[in-house]
Amino acid sequence: MLERRGKLRLLHAQTILTQKAYNEQRVLMSWKACSLREWLNHAFAEQAFIKEERGQLAASAVHAAANPDYSTPGGQDGMDKVFLFGIDELKKYYPENASRALGE
Repeated sequence: MLERRGKLRLLHAQTILTQKAYNEQRVLMSWKACSLREWLNHAFAEQAFIKEERGQLAASAVHAAANPDYSTPGGQDGMDKVFLFGIDELKKYYPENASRALGE
């Protein structure tokens, strides 16, 4: 658990669960429209959580910030139950670049 807000908890996977492309086609795509977002909130959620757990997932506002390292625009914000950290969350919860590295 990374954060607690009243009854809400921000959970994260401690290991890599899968590797999946951000979007099925290699075109400029916002988070709100990408195939990875669709998969996370539907097929992945169905496989990763039992029915009772899925019922407890709360939708969170996901801010689609621009990535300053790659000059990538953020796109529209959205509401998701399962999401990837944006650049702001990565810097908040994993401030050191080494803490974001994939394990061997």
